[in-house]
Amino acid sequence: STAASDSSGSSAANESAQPQEQTEQESKPEADTVPPARPIILFPSLDFQISTTSTVVFSGTAEASSTVSQNFSSSTSPADSAGNWSLSLDLIQGTSSLNFYSTDSAGNISSSTSIELFVDSVVPIINDFYISECLSDNLLSEPDNCLLATTTVHLVWSSPANDVDYYEFAYSSDSPTTATTTATSTTIVLSDNAVHTFSLKVKDKAGNWSEVLTRGTEISTRPVVINEIAWSGTYANPADEWIELYDNTSQEIDLNGWVLQSKDGSPYIKLAKTISPRGYYLLERTDDNTISDVAADQFFTGSLTDGGEILYLSKVMGEATTTIDQTIRANGTSGSWPAGTVTERRTMERVSPDEPGNLVSNWYTNNMVVKNGQDVNNNPIIPINGTPKARNSANYLITTGSALTSDKTLFRGKSPYLVSNTFMEIGEGVALTIEPGVVIKFYSSYAYAGLNVKGAIKAEGTEKDKIIFTSFYDDQYGGDLNGDGTSTSPSIGNWRGIHILSSSTGSVFNNAVFRYGGGYFLGDSGYEKANLFVKDVDIDISNSSFGSSTTYGLYLFNSDSRITVGNFENNAVGFYSVLGKPAISSSVFSGNKQGLVLNGSSAEVKNNRFESNTDFAFEAVGNQTEISGNSGSNNGYNGILLRGDLTQANASSTLKPNSDFPYILGGHVNVVASSTLTIEPGVVIKMKDDSWLNVLGGKLAAQGVNPSDIIFTSIKDNSVGGYTKNSTSTVPKAGDWYAIKAVSGADVDFQGVTVKYGGKFRIIYPHTTVELENSIGNFNNVIFDSNNSYGLYLRNSTTTIKNSEFKNHLTGYGQAITYLDSPIDLQNVKFSNNLVGVMANANSLVQTAQVIWENNVATTSPPNLFK
Repeated sequence: STAASDSSGSSAANESAQPQEQTEQESKPEADTVPPARPIILFPSLDFQISTTSTVVFSGTAEASSTVSQNFSSSTSPADSAGNWSLSLDLIQGTSSLNFYSTDSAGNISSSTSIELFVDSVVPIINDFYISECLSDNLLSEPDNCLLATTTVHLVWSSPANDVDYYEFAYSSDSPTTATTTATSTTIVLSDNAVHTFSLKVKDKAGNWSEVLTRGTEISTRPVVINEIAWSGTYANPADEWIELYDNTSQEIDLNGWVLQSKDGSPYIKLAKTISPRGYYLLERTDDNTISDVAADQFFTGSLTDGGEILYLSKVMGEATTTIDQTIRANGTSGSWPAGTVTERRTMERVSPDEPGNLVSNWYTNNMVVKNGQDVNNNPIIPINGTPKARNSANYLITTGSALTSDKTLFRGKSPYLVSNTFMEIGEGVALTIEPGVVIKFYSSYAYAGLNVKGAIKAEGTEKDKIIFTSFYDDQYGGDLNGDGTSTSPSIGNWRGIHILSSSTGSVFNNAVFRYGGGYFLGDSGYEKANLFVKDVDIDISNSSFGSSTTYGLYLFNSDSRITVGNFENNAVGFYSVLGKPAISSSVFSGNKQGLVLNGSSAEVKNNRFESNTDFAFEAVGNQTEISGNSGSNNGYNGILLRGDLTQANASSTLKPNSDFPYILGGHVNVVASSTLTIEPGVVIKMKDDSWLNVLGGKLAAQGVNPSDIIFTSIKDNSVGGYTKNSTSTVPKAGDWYAIKAVSGADVDFQGVTVKYGGKFRIIYPHTTVELENSIGNFNNVIFDSNNSYGLYLRNSTTTIKNSEFKNHLTGYGQAITYLDSPIDLQNVKFSNNLVGVMANANSLVQTAQVIWENNVATTSPPNLFK
């Protein structure tokens, strides 16, 4: 039964399981047997590639979450959820054929993506690169350096690589040059007196570049020159002759194998030592006593004839002899020496080592200004008139003549330069360009040295490297040219100055310094006394200083020049301008007698500072365009002295405020007919004891709001506008200055003005402070305070006065207002503490409203004038 029972149970279970197994089989998914798409290679592209590196990073896209493999190595790369993959392989040199596969998570493998890549990562080399002349004609014994006396050079190179694409060749010159070539040599003509560098690299066809090789040479067709000849000897002994050579290169040169000889064979000197870079080689005749304080490098025998000779300097190389340099006679191959003298035993100097020695113009007689050395007698009073082992006096000169006739550049490396005893002209159309850091010195003995510029001078320095124009004796700049230590010092007027004339175009000064100029002869015009004089032309001057001149640091005549950030110090007048419309801004005037003087010059003067000028800091005579934002302290007079006509007919002028730096009126100052002078708020006008402000038929408009906005007062009044006279002990009083007088149909419009301390006594006129005759007056918010005799005096003039006060008229007649034959309208006017408030005659008409009387001795004259 058990068996039967088990049998029946088993049978039932089987029957029961059959439909369940069928269901499971029906719901089971089919196996993934579909291979993924083959991977895409984005880099490198499938086109035939050349790689110059053996490590190549392949990248692309494949089925998301698949694995990318290849047949070159076991390395694989998973594809991310976006399908991106990347695989780095280190390939062998040459061609590699690679197949890339993608394997999905079911193990299905894609078909391959094939790529073929050629690897060439071997850098080519250059095994030869040389300058042919450096192997055969090198003037130096060291193989690593090259000095050539020719400007034509041949360069040769080669590479063992068999897949050279091209060479890249470059060299430095005035215009740096780079070129590609498949050639293996080139010929180049180089500039003289310069160091040249050449570079070369090679590229193979795979794109590999070699290392850069460089070669260099210095070119000097006259590497050593005959520089100075004392053919007439010295004062001590005419037979004490000497010759100086100069190394015109940056290399030390061995002179063994060099010969210096006369054309007639005597002297004949075999040179035997080295000469230092940019150095001198001194040959003295017979012994080392010719020049007692300068050691000779070599002695020679044989004399130089006073009648003239030609000397040759040659280099012997094997069987060949090359003449490097030679001198010339006055007539070429005949005649005397081209320079030097017997009378003063002055040497014959080479002007420039860069120019040929067989040019008469390249020789110059020592100027006895720059000289050094003592003769055998060691007499300091009679020195050698030459420059043994030192820079020639001629080499300092901008030009050996009196005029510059072609463009020239002054280089910092050859500074300082010298202008000696000539007013050197820069001709029309000629430009003198000056590099930053250059110093030009001027020497005057029998003639004042300077520059007379008809062409252009372009002096643009930098803040660090300024361009200097100064005295020969100024050792602060350019050194001690006369070698006398502190025995001499610079002083005002040591040289004439620089004159820029009307034909000049393009002249400019930036970061320039002018010192000790302004020298003149009796009878010269005033502008002869300036460091820099500019006439009838406009130039730009910036960041420049003018000091220690005879009279004027800078003088402009009829010039609209622009001056910014200037410095004017220790002159009689820092800056003087006549006529023209210049602009002066952001400059400093200090330590002068007068800082700035304008004479008929309609200048724009803004934001300048005046310090410690002993007289008037700033004086302006005539009409001005704009004066504003200026300031000063510790001057003899801290302010702007105005004189003459402040306006021009049919035009307007404006006085603008300057912080604690008031206007000062001196003498008769005028507003002319048919013109307007407007005074802005913030202006303080201080009157000298001789001051008149005359409105001669024009209009005077003081446009303030409150009485404190615009002030007319005494120069002694320190309560406003600062301490004007450089003293704190001055006390203002009534009658310190004359008057403001309007006549002939003038119009005086005062809004927000205070008038104090006027009415100075005079015999002919009434002692008025503000006087209107046959004019129109309008006064609103005005205070008349502490004036002498007459505060406001009207004759035949129509006047309106509103919201104003007249007070403290207690001296002289003490009349606050006097009006004769004049209609007057008083509205809200106060009279206080006056001897007489108002005085009028019978023909005057008056209209009043709200007139206030307070503490006056008499209100009106006659009494009861106002009813």
